[in-house]
Amino acid sequence: MVRTASSSRDLHRSCHSDVALNQSCADDFHAALQEFAADRGEVDGIIEWTSDPQEAKRWTRCVHAYAAARHPAGSIWPYKFVTSLLRLSIDRFSLNLQTNTPVLSVSPSGDGNWIVETERGSVRAAKVVFATNAYTSTLLPEFTNKIVPTRGQCSVVVPTRAYSGERLLTHTYLLCWSTVGECSATSTWADLPTAGFRLLDPATIRWSGDCWRREMECTTGRPAGAHRRQRHTSCYH
Repeated sequence: MVRTASSSRDLHRSCHSDVALNQSCADDFHAALQEFAADRGEVDGIIEWTSDPQEAKRWTRCVHAYAAARHPAGSIWPYKFVTSLLRLSIDRFSLNLQTNTPVLSVSPSGDGNWIVETERGSVRAAKVVFATNAYTSTLLPEFTNKIVPTRGQCSVVVPTRAYSGERLLTHTYLLCWSTVGECSATSTWADLPTAGFRLLDPATIRWSGDCWRREMECTTGRPAGAHRRQRHTSCYH
């Protein structure tokens, strides 16, 4: 699908590691993996797990690893991929794409279909997808307390020389100090000389950086830069 809708250069295949940095996280990770496998999730030949701290450190280069799971992963430019799919659907299947068209209501038609009222008129559909993300419960109350918005920040991390060249981080990571608390995902890109988060919109970089800095200073009482450096540079070897 990626090759059809977008350039194959946009897909970077890599390996992802979920790293537990304390025993509580390690236990929760392992329990979740077992539950996934029991629910007929595909595990064999895909997900590797180790509860051996020394092996976890060797896999991930994370000096404080208690346990780790690793599996194939990939990175892609989401906006470019989605817009490419839309263009493909328009060209091949005559998709009726309406932008800047607020939906006023959605109601059953009585014959098993749905009537979607918009500012441009009514649309009859067999199925309706509510692509409203974290705010779905505003329109569908049955999802209250099931789909909820949460806050996240993304920052640009430029590696020091110790993590450049042959020492470049080769995985993407989810580093967990708490299963409900602080997590840090580090992305790597084959076409970049540095590792770290890749933000494609300069305005987003400025906004996210400032928002993250102020929040971290409020919640930790420390300068955000110092907190970030301590958290990230102390993780890898």
